[in-house]
Amino acid sequence: MTPLGPPRLAEWLVARSVPPGREGDTIRGDLLEELQARARRGSRWAAKEWYWREACSLALRYRGGRRPPVRTTGERPSIGEALSHDVRYALRTLRKAPGFTAIVLVTLALGIGANTAIFSAVNAVLLRPLPYRESDRLVRLVAYNPLLGITSSNVSAADVADWRRGVRGFDGLAAFAIFSFTLGGGDGAERVQAAAVSDLFQVLGVDPALGHHFAPAESRTWPATAAIVGHGLWMRRYGGTRDALGKPLTPGASAVISGVAPRGFAYPDNVDVWVPLPNDPTDSRDNRSFEAVARVKRGVTIEQAQVELDAMTSSLDAAYPTTNRGWRVRAVPLRDFVVGDARRMLLVLLGAVGLVLLIACANVANLFLARGTSRQRELAVRSAIGAARGRIVRQLLTEAVMLSVAAGALGLLLGYWGLQLLIAISGGGIPRLEAATLDRSVFLFCVIVSVATGVLFGLMPAVHLSRSNLVQSLREGTGGAGTRRRARSALVIIEVAIAVVLLAGAGLLIRSFDAMRRIDPGFDARHLLTLRVSLSGPRYRGNVDRQMAYFTDALQRIGALAGIQRAAAVLSLPVGGGGFYLGRGFIIEGRSHPAEGYDAMYLIATPGYFQTLGIPLLQGRDFDARDRGNAPQVAVVNRRLARRYFGDANPLGERILVWKDEKVPREIVGVVGDVKPANLTAEAAPEIYVPLAQSACSDMTLVIRASGDPAAAIAPVKRTLRDVDAGQAPYDVKAFDEILASALAQERFATMLLAGFAGLALSLAAIGLYGVMAYVVSGRTHEMGVRIALGARPSQVHGLVVREALALAAIGFAAGIPAAVAATRALAGMLYSVTPADPVTFASVIAGVLAVAFAAAHVPARRATRVDPSSALRGE
Repeated sequence: MTPLGPPRLAEWLVARSVPPGREGDTIRGDLLEELQARARRGSRWAAKEWYWREACSLALRYRGGRRPPVRTTGERPSIGEALSHDVRYALRTLRKAPGFTAIVLVTLALGIGANTAIFSAVNAVLLRPLPYRESDRLVRLVAYNPLLGITSSNVSAADVADWRRGVRGFDGLAAFAIFSFTLGGGDGAERVQAAAVSDLFQVLGVDPALGHHFAPAESRTWPATAAIVGHGLWMRRYGGTRDALGKPLTPGASAVISGVAPRGFAYPDNVDVWVPLPNDPTDSRDNRSFEAVARVKRGVTIEQAQVELDAMTSSLDAAYPTTNRGWRVRAVPLRDFVVGDARRMLLVLLGAVGLVLLIACANVANLFLARGTSRQRELAVRSAIGAARGRIVRQLLTEAVMLSVAAGALGLLLGYWGLQLLIAISGGGIPRLEAATLDRSVFLFCVIVSVATGVLFGLMPAVHLSRSNLVQSLREGTGGAGTRRRARSALVIIEVAIAVVLLAGAGLLIRSFDAMRRIDPGFDARHLLTLRVSLSGPRYRGNVDRQMAYFTDALQRIGALAGIQRAAAVLSLPVGGGGFYLGRGFIIEGRSHPAEGYDAMYLIATPGYFQTLGIPLLQGRDFDARDRGNAPQVAVVNRRLARRYFGDANPLGERILVWKDEKVPREIVGVVGDVKPANLTAEAAPEIYVPLAQSACSDMTLVIRASGDPAAAIAPVKRTLRDVDAGQAPYDVKAFDEILASALAQERFATMLLAGFAGLALSLAAIGLYGVMAYVVSGRTHEMGVRIALGARPSQVHGLVVREALALAAIGFAAGIPAAVAATRALAGMLYSVTPADPVTFASVIAGVLAVAFAAAHVPARRATRVDPSSALRGE
């Protein structure tokens, strides 16, 4: 075979790098000999690859032909030289152990990637400021009334006007109310979300991208004469041209487009059109249909502004006892209001994924300690020729940090994929999560975590390996085995303890989520299709007869379609399914009552609504053709209202008056079962149902029960509604199964992630326990052989190993269970129908970890039972 010559370009690089003369000739000759030797022993391609690496190394060392600086005796290398030497040595060492390097990289990359993904979510949702000027000064004003048991409510326009004048800690105060309308007609009809706003853009510090803010004259009239459209609507419907400015929103509309909002601006959520809200403080104070946002002045804290608000609401309580008795308002930072309950859940997940990374670090530290057995002689030799203990620790730490940084780069990629998975499985249940990206903050977090991880898992093995007995290591190559065994056992105990904490939290969330899934919403949600219709335009405005005619005709036609069992309409759906949620006070005829009456949800429904949803009729009757507009006024109440206000008495025939909104009392003609309100886990609220014919409404939600898949009914239902009136666009079209899934989106998100982290933690702990027991068995081969030679049965040897593994797990339990009891208290607000110290969950965790510990110890234990006594004794 022809001797292998060096690659020409690599040979040229060597010639340019090494110094001329004898030294350079020697280097080139040595390289050529080694190249040919490697080619004879193995692959010619591998030999060429080796030559290329050496050529690049020489180019870096000699730097264009210059000899490396000669250091005098006792002169210490510079920090850069020492670091360069450590890095090169670490690269050579890790390259010689590809299996070890790959396992460490994968283990750490999983932990770092999971942390990066969760931190990206935390950064986007909790840390990144809202996209408004000085957003930390923005607060949401939330009304509440302890006397009525109301914890969160909107505000009235008259109260807002008083707060503007009386609270000096605010730089501005905005009010708004959300509504919707149909834009266009025919096949191009589109239902858009809109908001009537007062000073909203100014308070948020947002200027239109085109056009101007609402002029004072435009804020005095209604219907509105001006509108600011969202950037998406402007592009989608008006072609994204400046020519849209000054044109009507839709042909014949009174409002013309005065501006275009900046790209991405959509406050309140999903709003496409903003119109000016007339400042009308004469509006009734008990009409709490507005939302309010304020900007706190510079130099004023939110707490100081809250003191002014408290004084103001107390004075309004005294001045207007009929409408303001007990009403207060709290200032909530706008970001906290937007995030809501997601804060606690994300922080819990961040803590959980941090614990997973700790277990990964413990596992890698165990691998380093195990590998130290094969490197003990090397380290002893280095120590013997003068390497100080600190120098060896530094070298081992360099290897650890290099591995963690490389794993961090891989983890960044896994974090990106993980973030996309988080967004996908959140189902829109986590506010602001869709805007999460791997920005500079996330990159910096990943770098810090990677370096810290390397130091964390590398420090203990480095210290332990540097303590080895020099003479014993040189003689046997096994110095410090007992110390390393204790260290590895301690690491496994830590892993088990952390796994117990995560498994307990995941178990509690799983049991809680399962209990939520089993909640009876009070109706049959299967095969239900829902959609909203909000009648708009001069044809229906103020015309009760035409509104009634539309819904009556639409429901009759839909009910006659093939595959449709029933169809009805209601003002708002249960379980937060959509619609216009309306609370009203009522009084019972002949009884004393509070100033604002008793509180109840007010729902308008058509005949057959209860049958369509499957809500049971407990007493009396449903609405029917008798309940016309000019007939005696009637109502159906739910069981919660009947029991709360009538006790054991029969409510049928009793008369209630919807306080201040209606002038004629209604006779209770029926009692129906309770359904869940917006929160699936909350108790049912008192509800009053009234027939559509006696309380006309232009905004209704249609509920359609199909024979099969409700998605198959969407197209024919839309065609039918278009036939009734092509100018009215149905929207919010969805199956009720989607509504129920959305109601549990946050809980499902948290449960899936924490269960995944717990499973990963348990797997890593099992791997760590397996590694320790395999190490124990390999170190006690002589003992096992002697035991078997003296008559020990295989089952006894097997039990000896397994008992030692279970003992480690038991110590992990002793540390992990108290920690889990303390940690799971943070989950208390996320649990339903289960306590943080649930004994069933903890018993399941203990049983599961013991089973995994037994499985992890079983393979090393079986290996121990197969030790040949004669071979073990002869080897010793």
